Amino acid sequence: MGFRDDVGNRIANWLEASKAKKSLSMQSRLDEGKIEQAWYFVSSFARQADACPPLGDPARDKYLRDIWKTEPICAGATYSFVSKLRALGWTLEGGRNKVNQWSKILHESEGGQGWNVFISKVVEDYLTTDSGSFIELGKSSRNGPVKALFHIDSVRCQLLGAGHATYKDFEGVWHPLKPGDYAHFCSMPSPNEDMKGKGFCFVSRALKAAKLLLALHQYESEKLENLPPEGIATITGLTTKQVEKAFELYSAKRTSRDQLTFPGILWLVGNPMAPGGAGQVKVELTPFSTLPEQFDRASLIETYAKTLACDLGVDINEFWQPERGGFGPSKGEVTIQHHKAIGKGVGEVIT
Repeated sequence: MGFRDDVGNRIANWLEASKAKKSLSMQSRLDEGKIEQAWYFVSSFARQADACPPLGDPARDKYLRDIWKTEPICAGATYSFVSKLRALGWTLEGGRNKVNQWSKILHESEGGQGWNVFISKVVEDYLTTDSGSFIELGKSSRNGPVKALFHIDSVRCQLLGAGHATYKDFEGVWHPLKPGDYAHFCSMPSPNEDMKGKGFCFVSRALKAAKLLLALHQYESEKLENLPPEGIATITGLTTKQVEKAFELYSAKRTSRDQLTFPGILWLVGNPMAPGGAGQVKVELTPFSTLPEQFDRASLIETYAKTLACDLGVDINEFWQPERGGFGPSKGEVTIQHHKAIGKGVGEVIT
């Protein structure tokens, strides 16, 4: 009975501590009473743009955040990088009191969700938005010591320059972020003063290559799903009304037979008695886009994977195994590539 009471007390103390940590944050997403409103806002806020906004446009980060999740190889590379940073061992150095203090802060970061959740969000923003990562320094007073760390959604932040920024919560309220209220870092910060401290993230660097792969995925998807490509269709020997009626009959037969996967055959019947062959039906489809001659899909995808590795600052073997004629990399090659990668993408984040 005593053990059960002790466990119950520990859980209660943890919940109270978690609430106390959340009260140190300005972010209304951590207010449990406003979860439904937050979900409504995020749902209505999400949108997909056809064209990527230019560098410096506040809408660009939202576009980048959405598009990388639609391309599987880019999504896999992002996951590999984030999971590697999560799995790294970390050591705090300094005086005993400071180490104990910051060990507790890091373990209880993100409102008690812990270091792994916190670092995942921070690194994902770093890789997928030009604005980079924002970390709120939770304090009980303006000039007080840091008592908690919270990730801030970078898409909701705007850099103003001179160390100042603003954050918009899901209720539409803007909160000023002054130096000392938050920490900020991004990939390849721009020397252009008009960018206000924004950078050029991994997804921005890989965007053109990713769009090429997305077009290939779309093309192959249309082929596999029996969808007609965009193009010009010409039908001779039938009137427009006859063609429309044929499609209506085709659709009705598919529905009656529950043919959802295999489309069946569309019959176009002409009039064989028409003079001069006028009743002969001919269908021609000229697509607007086709794959080029001698197109090598495997070569294109491997080149794309190498491009992602270059843009991410890691060795390609971190998330892709290139073709080597049946032979894998040597132990010495792997060791050299590992040490080279430590000083690039991963090294930039952990130092």
